[in-house]
Amino acid sequence: MSSSSSYTTNLSQYDGDERCRCGQRVVMQTSLTVKNPGRRFLGCINYKIDPETCPRGLEYAKVMQVKKEELDKQVQELKMRTERLERRRQIVEEENDALVVKLANFLK
Repeated sequence: MSSSSSYTTNLSQYDGDERCRCGQRVVMQTSLTVKNPGRRFLGCINYKIDPETCPRGLEYAKVMQVKKEELDKQVQELKMRTERLERRRQIVEEENDALVVKLANFLK
């Protein structure tokens, strides 16, 4: 493992061909640390940035997984409800069109 630290540069200018001081290619990584969760950075492919997850972090991950599953279920229920409402809207629209035709025929 290289002793060099993570390589920093403007991420918007990353072209995929940049090198670390040790000569290895840098790659886009995501921090999983408590201090910088989700932070994107460029780092040497030989550099291990994140320590092992602590027991509290593992517990938190389980809680977050349960919440994610609950939210996924809610999203699915909302999608089904949206589909039902869309079908009802189409039926009402068809009924409205039929009534407009009936009214037009009645007024002739």
